[in-house]
Amino acid sequence: MTSTASPFDLDIDLNRVYLEIDPALRAAAWSQSQHLATPASRWRAYLNQISLQTVQPWLTEAIASRAMPMLAMPLLPTIWEWVDGVGVDLTFEKGSERWVLLPTEAIDEDELRVPQEWIDIPSWVGDYYLQVRVNVDDGWVKIAGLATHRALKINGYLDSSDRTYSLPASDLITDINLISLSQTLLPAASKRASLAESPLSLARSMALSQAQQLITRLSNPELLNPRLAVDFASWSALMAHGGWRRQMTEQRWGRPAAFSVGQWLQSGITQIAAQIGWQSVSFQPAAEGARGEEASMATTGFLRTVEILEENRIENYVLQISLLEGDMPNAWRFELRKLNGLVAQGVVLRLLSEDLQPFENNEVTAREPVDLLYVDVALAPGEGIVWAIEPVPAQYEPEILRFDPLS
Repeated sequence: MTSTASPFDLDIDLNRVYLEIDPALRAAAWSQSQHLATPASRWRAYLNQISLQTVQPWLTEAIASRAMPMLAMPLLPTIWEWVDGVGVDLTFEKGSERWVLLPTEAIDEDELRVPQEWIDIPSWVGDYYLQVRVNVDDGWVKIAGLATHRALKINGYLDSSDRTYSLPASDLITDINLISLSQTLLPAASKRASLAESPLSLARSMALSQAQQLITRLSNPELLNPRLAVDFASWSALMAHGGWRRQMTEQRWGRPAAFSVGQWLQSGITQIAAQIGWQSVSFQPAAEGARGEEASMATTGFLRTVEILEENRIENYVLQISLLEGDMPNAWRFELRKLNGLVAQGVVLRLLSEDLQPFENNEVTAREPVDLLYVDVALAPGEGIVWAIEPVPAQYEPEILRFDPLS
């Protein structure tokens, strides 16, 4: 296929879109799924990875100028441990959308079934949902049809027994030209239905002790279907909060915490943290900031790059974390700068508690283009901090960095 920069003037019949599965991908996906906790979650991760890595190149070549998973690849198993599906963020000349891939092995394709999480968690919601028929034995996937979020939410049937929305195959879109037309004519509200309170709001109202009790209970690998073991409001709060979902997944896998900055200083960055971009570096002292007394900075710290959309351009920023040396124990600096150029006016660097609560002097805003932004914070032993940036970076979700004291 020829790569295109927008979906306009397409002529694609989805009933004839068959994509070959790379044999090497099958082997790699199987190997990479084996650390999940149960046979069901391992098979789910296997099918979802095949679906994503087979369909993603087609989306880039035939539909959009860019297609990337909603999260970095190493983090997707923290979704697949619990639920089917993967969101892919598409970039067009005139905007962006999220398409959610739903793999199925069903032969009849009589309906599209979507887990409730993908419909009712705002940060997960897609504009379109693709039914992806996966035939592992014969080595192909088929794009069988699509539906909008609005169609599924308003016209779909919500089965409370397994928390899935369903829509008959007769109601699915099979002509991609209708979607290309919608890029020109239809606002986002025509593709997405309005939702009630965000699960992240529920996470803010949930007591930290309650969240930790749920994480301990639901992470037990002997519990075969955790997503149905609690009410949806509590479950969706845990799923939407990336830090809590990662913690619950790590415990279910029997792994130690992967995002302890104190442990990074002592033992080095964990594999998954490195895979999503964290690295160890040496810092030079910075200038003025947002919170705390001036103090000299330790030479060792950590950074990762983040992508921020500015005036329809993707710009690379660097988030840095370093230990402050001074009278205040366990004090840290979070610093944001642009990789090339100045931090744009209006950019915000914000710190939140583990349960997403603000605190005094927790954020700083660029009132004009500046060299950098930073916030200093002193933490209790083992306390967790969630960083946030506005505009929201690509592939972002709340991430808890835990600051265990150095021994």
